[in-house]
Formats: sequence, C-alpha cells, structure tokens
Amino acid sequence: GIETLYCVPGVQNDNFFDVLFDHQDRLKPLQVRHEQSAAYMALGAALSTGKPQAFCVVPGPGMLNATAALCTAYSVGAPVFGLIGQVPSKGIGKGKGLLHEIKDQSGHLDRLTKFTTLITNPTKAEAQLRAAFQAMLSGRRGPVAVEIPPNVYTMPTGVAEVPDFIYRQPEVRVDPAQLAAAVSILAEAKCPMIMVGGGAVDAGNPIRELAELLGAPVVPYRVGHGIVPTDHVCSMYAPVAYRMWKDVDVVVGIGSRMSCARDWGTAGLKIVRIDIDADEFLKVAPDAGVLCDAKGGTEALVAELLGRSLACVEDKDARLADCERLSKSFREEVSDRFKVACDLLQAIQRGCPDDVVFVDELTNLGHISKFFWRTGGARHHLSTGYQSNLGWGYASALGAAYALKGKKRVLSINGDGGFLFTGVEMASAKLHEIPLVAIVVNDNAFGNVKSLQERWYGGRNIACQLASPDFVKMAESFGLRAVRADTPEELESAVRKAFEANEPYLIEVLLDHTLESPHPDYVFLPQIRS
Repeated sequence: GIETLYCVPGVQNDNFFDVLFDHQDRLKPLQVRHEQSAAYMALGAALSTGKPQAFCVVPGPGMLNATAALCTAYSVGAPVFGLIGQVPSKGIGKGKGLLHEIKDQSGHLDRLTKFTTLITNPTKAEAQLRAAFQAMLSGRRGPVAVEIPPNVYTMPTGVAEVPDFIYRQPEVRVDPAQLAAAVSILAEAKCPMIMVGGGAVDAGNPIRELAELLGAPVVPYRVGHGIVPTDHVCSMYAPVAYRMWKDVDVVVGIGSRMSCARDWGTAGLKIVRIDIDADEFLKVAPDAGVLCDAKGGTEALVAELLGRSLACVEDKDARLADCERLSKSFREEVSDRFKVACDLLQAIQRGCPDDVVFVDELTNLGHISKFFWRTGGARHHLSTGYQSNLGWGYASALGAAYALKGKKRVLSINGDGGFLFTGVEMASAKLHEIPLVAIVVNDNAFGNVKSLQERWYGGRNIACQLASPDFVKMAESFGLRAVRADTPEELESAVRKAFEANEPYLIEVLLDHTLESPHPDYVFLPQIRS
C-alpha cells in the first residue's frame, strides 16, 4: 500500500532510482531538501493515515540525518519503512574510508528500529523485504530499516515476478483467564479511570463504550488525543486527572505506557492493562494484564462487563458530573493563567475546518495545546511521544498534508526556534503543491527554555535568545503566500483565508515576550500516591 517515497537521492542509490524511473505510476518519488525531512514526512504521513510509509536516503551522513525521525517513529509506534543505502558490499566493515562509510551502520539502525536487515544476496531479497514488512506491521508497530549496497541492485535475483505482499494482522485471541481477572477487578471498582496512548488510536469506539459503561474519564498524555473526542463527557486532560488521582481505585491502561500512573504513584491502586506488547507489563506491572490489541481487548472487556453488576454504576452520573465540572473549571483556569496562548489557540481553532489535523511542536503554544486544543477524533492531534524532539513539526505536517491531500486539511504550529530545523522544506511544499497551513509564533527565543530559566533559575537566561528572520518575507521568497497576524482576531481571519486558499501558506505571529511554559505546574507533577 506504499505509494510515495519521501527521498533525497544520492550516488549509492542511483541504480535504484534508475529502475524506479519506469515504475513511478506505482511508487512516486517525492524529493525533499534534507534527509531529516524525508524521514519526518514519512512519519507524519504514517501517523495521520495509520498506513505504512517509506523514505529513502544515502548511507552515513544521510542515514544519520534521518535518525531523529526514526527514534520518534519508534517512540510512537509508527509504521515507517527506511530504505537506506550502503557502501559496496565488499567494503562493508572494512574501514577503508569509502564514500559515506561509517562504522557499523547496521548496528546504529538496529538500536533505532524494530527490525533492520542488510541485503547482500539478491536471491534472498524477497524474503528479507517480507520479513521487514511483517515486523513493521505486526504486534506493536514500529519503524524498520533495509540496507542495500549499490552493487546489489544490479545483481540478478532469479525471480521473474514478485507477488504483492498482503499483510493480515494475525488474530490475537484474548486469554479467558486474563480477561476474567480484569473483569473481576473492574466489577468492584468504585472510581475507575482509563489512560490511553498511541497503541489505542484505532480503538476509539470500544474505549468510549467502556468509559460510558463505567463512568470513567479517558485520559491521554503525550499522544492519544482524540481517541475519545475532547468534547465527550468522559474525555479528560492529564492535569485534571492528576487532581482526582488520589480518589481513583482502579486505572485501566489501554495501548499506553502509563507514564502518568508511574510518575504520579500507584500505591493502593489496582491496575488493569490491555496491550499487544507483553514487555509493557514489566514496566508498570498490572494486577490484570490482557495481552491483546487495544481494539480486540477492549471489545472483549466491554462484552464481559455488559449485564454484570458493577459497583461504579451506582454513582456514575454524579462522578461524570464532577468530571465535567473539574474539566470546565480547569479550562477556565488555564485560559486565565495562559491568556495570550489560549487566546491564540482559540482564534486558530475558530478559523480551522472542524476535522483539521493538528500537528503540534515543542514550543510553549504546542505544550499548552495538549490540554487546551479540542480534538475531534483519533489521528487529529499528532505529537512526538516521549522523544519530544524540537523541530519535528513542519516536515512531519508536510507529510501528513501530502498523504491527506484532498481528504483532510492539516495545520502546523511552530515556534521560531523549531521551525528553522526544517523550514527549508517550504521549497518542497511549493514544488509538490502541498496545501499545509503553518503558523510560526516568533518571539526570537527558544521560548520553553527561556521560560523555564526564568522560573527555575532566577532569570539567568543563557543560550536561549535567537535572531529570527522575517518569516513572511522568507516564505514569500520560496513562492508561498504569507501574512502576519498581530491580534487573535487577525489570526482567526488569516487562518480561515489560508485554508480557503488551499495552497502552501504561512502565518507569522510576532510576540514581544515569551509565552510562559506550562511544565512546572501542569506537566512535571509530583508523585501523590507513594
């Protein structure tokens, strides 16, 4: 199902691209300006569609440029296929100083991916490629890398035709004993909570049913936003969940690392987990662990709970009313505490289509969006997971916008620091006519760093000031339409016009101060159950 190859060509892959020339109807090369961007675009496309995506780069420095995106794909379980060049096969591991040679490239890739393979015998290539796709898509999804030396591309395979690879997820049967243990715990729960992560992104319907059945709030953290839409009565931001954490007696983790539970403390708490990855049960140990994909496991759990006597049902309506009251109060608190940021976010949201895909960044506006932006569905708020790598946003959003072209619109928010990591890809946006709307909030600083230095280190600001360009003129020099918005009202209008234009577009917001970081009071929360 891969139709696009995000790429930066180079000499070690020239033989491959020469063959690809005759097959562009099946696999379209989409050339970009930097290997980092090629891999990020594949990542953004994978996160927004749920389908496998591919990138191609040369070995050595090209491969290393792509590693930030690879480790992010690993952290969020994204099916990204990396086609990586190599030095000629006879020179691998010899240390002869061949073009782009690095020591143990395969070892580097192995530590960043779910599966890595080096093809040196073309008669075995089909089996190795199938193994790579199988690893990428089975169980807990993740990135894979296939290395091919330039001389191997020209060797005969002995295969006249390669049949299409059709992947079918193996059926994972729920263990009745595991399910029974989970049901037993939940039947006695009086104040349950559900935590969801990237592994639950395709399980929205049964998770919503479970939440409504139990009267339990559903809490995303870094990822998982929109699995249950923000406006649903059971949806709850993580900082709100923290405030009721002492009262929770059972927490259900579905496709989640349960970072919040680990950090907030689990003393006196019963833990139920549904996860496809058994290793997760070793990190936050459950009282009942159901080894299954999120959708199948949650459906089975709901089916078993329906019709049973549940202790939490008695005061379910009152608890949900309390959750709704807490969430409303929290939103008002955040709106007041981070007024400038929230006014900007609300203006942006009013200007967006209802089903916009929102791609955040490691900027204070992005951090605040994780507990203020209203997300209408799964895969509609894309984020980096635990890698939290600055500069991922624009290129990843370009990949999402290209993959969703003609289906959904995509919005990218950026700070001036992170945007310039991949801002050169405005050239790619123009070349490939990618209708991404990008907002750059420019305060001439690494804003999150500066804010934390002011809060924690008495304003001893160091290495955080920037001299940023005029982003409107910069975008226009690449051929993009660009405007500056000075007020929330101007920003709302600019966003609406940008989406109506349906072309690459940039909006700059100039700030004369740095937005406050939410981390000290709303993200780095101390343990309260020990």
